[in-house]
This record gives sequence, C-alpha cells and structure tokens, in this order.
Amino acid sequence: MGDNAYYRQVYEKLFRDSYARLCIYAARITHQEDEAEEIVQQVFVRLWENRRKIDWTYDLSAYLFRSVRNAAFNYIRNERVRFCFYDFLFREQIDLGGENRTEDHEFLLQHLEELISLMPKQMHDIFLLNRFYGKTVQEIAEQLKISVRTVENQIYRAMKYLRERLTSSSDRLLLLFLMDSCVKTEN
Repeated sequence: MGDNAYYRQVYEKLFRDSYARLCIYAARITHQEDEAEEIVQQVFVRLWENRRKIDWTYDLSAYLFRSVRNAAFNYIRNERVRFCFYDFLFREQIDLGGENRTEDHEFLLQHLEELISLMPKQMHDIFLLNRFYGKTVQEIAEQLKISVRTVENQIYRAMKYLRERLTSSSDRLLLLFLMDSCVKTEN
C-alpha cells in the first residue's frame, strides 16, 4: 500500500469516527451549527495538508479536539472584533454606503485580524484581552500573572506595530476603531 493510500485510509476512518462528535463540540462553543461544521471541515483539511508531518500511529482524538477548540475560539474572537467594529461604525454614524462599502469594511477587518494573528503570542493575547474583551491592564496582569508594566508595554508595542502596518487612508478607520471606547483601555 502506497503512502497516500495509507494516509487516505487512516484519514477516512478518523473522519468517520470523529466528525459528528467534533461538530457537536464546536457547536457547543460557537452556538452556530453551520459555523461549527465549517470549523471542523477546516481542521480536517489542515490535517490532510499536513499528513506527512503527523504520526498516524497515535490516537489523534486529543489533537483534533484541541484544534477544533482553538479554531472555535478564533471564530468567536473574530466575530467579537467584527461586532465591535460595526458597533463603532454605527455609533460614530459612519455610513457603510451600500454593498461595496460593506465589502471594503470586511476586507479591512480581515486585514486587521491577519495583522493581529501575526503578533507575538504574549502581545497578541494581551492586546485581545484589552481591546476586545474589555480587560483592564490590572486584570490582565493578574490573569496572566505578569507585571502591570509588562502589560502596558505589550499594549503600547501592539498599537505601534499596528500603526506601522496600517498606513493607507482606509486603514486609518481601523486605527480610530482600535482607539475607540468600545474597546476598554483604562487601567
């Protein structure tokens, strides 16, 4: 049996045995059945794409559940960012200007999400907790068991990182959004 045939056989069995449970698990996290299925499908696509890097002799259940959990939390985080952004546009009475304008805003949000995902892990986590989960600097320091000064430095560096990369005129809307009161920044 060739390598691809072996991978395909193990993959298909894993898919049959796990897909439904993973969808239920993702739906419990996201409260969105359609999105849950999409998340699980994406996890399986990534698994297949990385099939040569994976040791298929181990039970991959824990890996799959962890991957689905992480993807589901990423989905929730992205939806929270999207909600805050459109809430900001509404509160500031920024006209979406029809369908194309909405697509432009979605493109901007995707760009922002991509930039945030490329941040170093600690900066990423602190920035999200502060800007999109409303945690104060003190709360973040306590939660992550780090100093307040470290949290402040990471937030400053995250904003600097984004300012350096959000340079076009349309990107300025994102900077205004990130500085908005929808996202809590007080100490």
